[in-house]
Amino acid sequence: MTFENNLSPLHISLDSIEVVDMLKYDNLLYANIIYECNSLIRRMEEAQVEHVYREQNKLTDRLSKEGLKCTTLGKPIFLLSPPPYASKLAWGDIIGTTYLRNIPACNNYLNRHTMAHTFVRPVDPNRLLYQTIL
Repeated sequence: MTFENNLSPLHISLDSIEVVDMLKYDNLLYANIIYECNSLIRRMEEAQVEHVYREQNKLTDRLSKEGLKCTTLGKPIFLLSPPPYASKLAWGDIIGTTYLRNIPACNNYLNRHTMAHTFVRPVDPNRLLYQTIL
């Protein structure tokens, strides 16, 4: 779909660090599918793969959950505007809604019970910024 519609450069944001790591490093268990994914990524000019927190991907997460309910398997669905169930999330992306996420701090200076607050704040629809406050 990316090639047919000339969607380049492509920015791929995944909320699974494990999948991002598998794409960057060898994984014998999933070698065939990882090889196929990396081959497609290399064919795209300037394609980037990065990990993001689920809060940064709220709209995508919601669309994919609804997509699981679809009965038209194997056929892509193109949306000209956000569906009603996702319109608030789409506007949140556009206006730069900030989300709060509590994560355990992984730092030698902090004990394992200390929590850090991470604000996920969209800068623009294509780029996102993390700001961590300890």
